[in-house]
Amino acid sequence: MEKVRRPRRGESVWRQILARQQQSTLTVQAFCQREGIGVASFYGWRSRLKCGAGERAPGRRTSPGFIDLGDLGDLQAKRERFEVRLELGAGMVLSIGRG
Repeated sequence: MEKVRRPRRGESVWRQILARQQQSTLTVQAFCQREGIGVASFYGWRSRLKCGAGERAPGRRTSPGFIDLGDLGDLQAKRERFEVRLELGAGMVLSIGRG
């Protein structure tokens, strides 16, 4: 059985693809099917390019920095509810709440 070779697309091509999908009325799945693009590749490139050009070295993953949630002590004093949600990918969500 012959292996199907897919074209390699560079960063600039993926930026155009992502923009076209965003302007379309199609879901990501429908768009990828129409364009002959793997859904996992689409999401992977969208994630890579989300941080913006020049913020990461080619071929290296970035580790997220510290995210300041502000002073949660004020919320505790006011007895307000708060929730922190981290979307970990693959449908996994870590949710931490209080209140």
